[in-house]
Amino acid sequence: INKLLETKKGFVAGAFYKEGLGDIDLVWGNKDYGLEHILKRRIESYVKKGLKPKFAEQRALNLARMIPEAIEKGKVGRDTQGRLKIETKDILVALRDNWQDEPLKSKWVIAGFEKKVGNLREQAKFIDPSLITKDGEHLASSLNSVEPNPTTNALKTQEPLSPLELANAEKLAKLETEKETKAEAVKKLSSDEIKKLIDESPRTGSSMPILGMQNLNAEAVEYIQKNHKRIAVEKIEPSFAKDLKLKYPDDARAVIDYQAINHILKEHKNLAYEDIANYRELSKQANETLKLKDNQNRPVVASFNQINGFFVVVEQVSNAKNELMLKTMYKARGNYKDNFI
Repeated sequence: INKLLETKKGFVAGAFYKEGLGDIDLVWGNKDYGLEHILKRRIESYVKKGLKPKFAEQRALNLARMIPEAIEKGKVGRDTQGRLKIETKDILVALRDNWQDEPLKSKWVIAGFEKKVGNLREQAKFIDPSLITKDGEHLASSLNSVEPNPTTNALKTQEPLSPLELANAEKLAKLETEKETKAEAVKKLSSDEIKKLIDESPRTGSSMPILGMQNLNAEAVEYIQKNHKRIAVEKIEPSFAKDLKLKYPDDARAVIDYQAINHILKEHKNLAYEDIANYRELSKQANETLKLKDNQNRPVVASFNQINGFFVVVEQVSNAKNELMLKTMYKARGNYKDNFI
């Protein structure tokens, strides 16, 4: 599903698999059907409830990203109209295996999904059911073709949220996304697994895999340098990425490449691979951090650490690729405040 959200086109045959059902397809579609249509309706629904467009879009994307887990962990059943569904305590995914009494090419296709929430004022997460189709076929469904019944869908007719409720809803949206970023824990990898991940990583973009701080060791840094590689170490906190004015703060990455490693080792002989491997930890646990500009007028994050009579400085630069990239680091005797602050 992340691939469709990134490319915004095509479909994925066998995007999901559910034991007892088999393969389940997912399609991007357009404004009239498919995942694009669903996201559009979700955003409109949130905006009508009072959320600002950017938070409405964020919530819609968060919901879409819940589908894989719902299919994996949910229970198969049928709704009151006999439609097949996969359901968890949080989300319901509806499925179809035919269109106008004709069997689909694939066994199953997602026909709708909704967030199961009882009170918009508590969580501002209400999602209407909608439609997903396959191969350009408009699979009309009562999930979105029938007008809502006001007696059974009271949430649709709630009065607008108060300013305080809106503020709380927007805060919840922001916190939820930051929580998801933290939750994307990367497991500890073996040496061979680290090298494989580095080798297979695209050089830029949201499809770059996350190596993880625990996997950026001295050996990995040396491998990146000697093989002219670049890798995303971890995702940046969205609030911090927003401060840096990165274009997509919810998906910004901290990146290291061989050129920065070459520069550091050449210009600062008292630093080694092991020191460079700790650069993200040093930047996050710094005694002081400043936001500066480099000679190309790019935003630079300079992190200052005072360690056993030495100061260590890590500089990272934000770029147009939605990255915070290691620029340099250096170590010298003395107090950083006497030299920079």
